[in-house]
Amino acid sequence: MASQNEWLYPFLSWDQGPVAVLWYLLLIALVVVIFFFMICVHFVRDWTAYKTGRFAQIGLDSPKSDK
Repeated sequence: MASQNEWLYPFLSWDQGPVAVLWYLLLIALVVVIFFFMICVHFVRDWTAYKTGRFAQIGLDSPKSDK
């Protein structure tokens, strides 16, 4: 545990100085990038389902009518 000066991930230990800061910033940036990548994946999934008419099958939109 960090409270006992034992880190589960040693590269995040503040004893490393500036290297630890870089690791924290890199991990934060990576999480943000992955978050927005997943937003895009879900958008493409929903857009594809809407364009193919399958969006209505999961109850999120009214069925397309041929009128």
